[in-house]
Order: sequence, then structure tokens, then C-alpha cells
Amino acid sequence: MSDHIPEASKMVSDTPRTDAAYFRPHATMYDLAGEMKRMERELNAANSIIRQQQLLDEENLSLRQRIKRIESAIDRASKRFFADGSDGKVAAEMLTIICGIADEES
Repeated sequence: MSDHIPEASKMVSDTPRTDAAYFRPHATMYDLAGEMKRMERELNAANSIIRQQQLLDEENLSLRQRIKRIESAIDRASKRFFADGSDGKVAAEMLTIICGIADEES
């Protein structure tokens, strides 16, 4: 018999910590309640970490979108510059494009 295959007659619990607290010899309801409180604290901590990660993911998405908008403005400005030459009018149009993205960011 292999060690890594469980016996068919033995069921594996989906609540092993609660079972261990409940079936411990001389366990009281206070013992069980204490274990449940520890598990709830762990669950709350894990949920907090998940919420923080979700907020970071949202912020990351927002920053990536902002980067794309800025890159697009720079691309439009540089294409305009190289298409028409580097005179004062073109420079003013480039500034308008770049300032437009700054206005969107505000």
C-alpha cells in the first residue's frame, strides 16, 4: 500500500481545524469558540489582503491607461513635428496636443 493514496474508508474533512478542536478529549465549547475566533481573524486578514490587492490592481490599470494616453499624445505631437518641419507654428501645435493631455489628466 502506498503512503500517498488515502484509504477509501477514511474521509478527509473539509474543516480539519474545527474538527480537531471539537473532537479533542475534554474539549469544551470555549475551546471550539476560541478556534473559531482564530480562524475568523485569519479569514479577515486574508480578505483584507485580497481587498488591498484589488485596489492595487485598479490603480495599476488606471496608471497603464494614463501612460497610453500620454504616449498617444507624444506620438501625435512627434508625427506632427516631423511631418511639417520644426517651425514655430508646428511647435505651437505640438504644445497644444501635449497640453490637451494635461487638461484631460486634471
